[in-house]
Amino acid sequence: PCHRRSRRRYRRSRSGADSTRSRARAVGPRRGDTRRPAPRPRDARSRPARPRDLGVDVATAPQPRSFIDELVFKKLAGLGVPPSAVCDDGTFIRRVSIDYDQFVREIVAASGELGIHPPVVWYREVKTNDQQVEDTAQLFLGLRIQCARCHHHPFEKWGQDDYYGFAAFFSQVGIKNGLQTNEPRVYHKRGEAVAANPRTGAKMKPAGLGATPLELSQDVDPRQALVDWMVDRDNPFFARALVNRYWKHFFGRGIVDPEDDMRVTNPPSNPELLDALARHFIDSGFDLKELVRTICRSQTYQLSSEPNDYNLTDKQNFSRYYPKRLNAEVLLDALDQVTATSTSFNGMPAGTLAVQLPDQAANNYFLTVFGKPQSDTACECERSSEANLAQSLHLLNSTEIQTKLQTGRAAALAKQDRPHAERVQELYHWVYSRDPLADEVSVALAHIEKTENKQQAYEDILWALVNTKEFLFNH
Repeated sequence: PCHRRSRRRYRRSRSGADSTRSRARAVGPRRGDTRRPAPRPRDARSRPARPRDLGVDVATAPQPRSFIDELVFKKLAGLGVPPSAVCDDGTFIRRVSIDYDQFVREIVAASGELGIHPPVVWYREVKTNDQQVEDTAQLFLGLRIQCARCHHHPFEKWGQDDYYGFAAFFSQVGIKNGLQTNEPRVYHKRGEAVAANPRTGAKMKPAGLGATPLELSQDVDPRQALVDWMVDRDNPFFARALVNRYWKHFFGRGIVDPEDDMRVTNPPSNPELLDALARHFIDSGFDLKELVRTICRSQTYQLSSEPNDYNLTDKQNFSRYYPKRLNAEVLLDALDQVTATSTSFNGMPAGTLAVQLPDQAANNYFLTVFGKPQSDTACECERSSEANLAQSLHLLNSTEIQTKLQTGRAAALAKQDRPHAERVQELYHWVYSRDPLADEVSVALAHIEKTENKQQAYEDILWALVNTKEFLFNH
């Protein structure tokens, strides 16, 4: 069940909030830079809010349409989670609003049986010591240290001693069958926490990356010491890695890009902004909702995606919003929403959204062709947002899309006894979250007038709308 847990509450100081916002405002031109940021759009027509970044429904028409979308901020307060006795993992995490440091501790230092303490499922999937080391570094620290397992790259910081010092934190993880089931039981094996460097034979004691080796009692689970080091406010990786991931989610590009490859030879495009966001995140008590609010209320996020003469070639300084195609899961849910249909997933309850799928068990061709990752590794590079011919053909002429068009909203609108102009306006509200322009209304009405089968006419209009960049992209 989805309950609320008691948690620390963070009261933002005005100075802290203003400091972070000032960094976000300064993302555009720096001293000596001739580029100028794109303007903020003046109304919802010039560029609507981007609620699909937040995973909220956009089409509860009719709604007030203003630049600051009141619906978005109402949804932000509760992240759009309906009351339910049982809910998916994402919904549960949002509802309990667990602080990120505690969330990571419960996963990395998990012990017990799966049925009693679900976070141990991570150790069922990530079984070997090498996987545990590399996935932890990449997921939670934004560091790819795989190469250091075998050699010290001449242009990178981490060597084998760093790798195996980090591996020592996981050296005493034991896994066996549970007492009541065959599900895994994770426990701490009492003993000295060391990992041998295979090249030198040296026994490496537990050490955070770039940190001093630790002297730990054999009775102490070294994973707890690892998380203590990770969540320390002076850790140079933990908070920066998370805020960079969130920035990538909202902007389509990280301040460090790729977002899980933070290294000296891949510096941030705006180190001051990254550091300010990380400090604000730490000061908030690792509050994820506060991080979302900070990013989405920034002037940088609210910039227009239309380039001007100064930022036409800018692709890393965030002087304008960079259009990005909706992720596969969001796009499928959006199609279901605007067509008033639903998609069934094998083994999942009716009404399950694509964004709620917990793993790859529910195969779906649409999600595969639009780049949903297989989650075989921790690398974000598994997800693809690249356009291809299969995607275009699927949207234009697949049985799946045609069925959605024929059985949902278009059919319902065709049967209504209202002026066609009102019905066209409603379609635009659902698909684009804006009013249609005068010429758009004229084209739609002309098509309806000349088409004998009115349902077919509305299907055609809806088909045309969902096959546009305005629908397929956040912009």
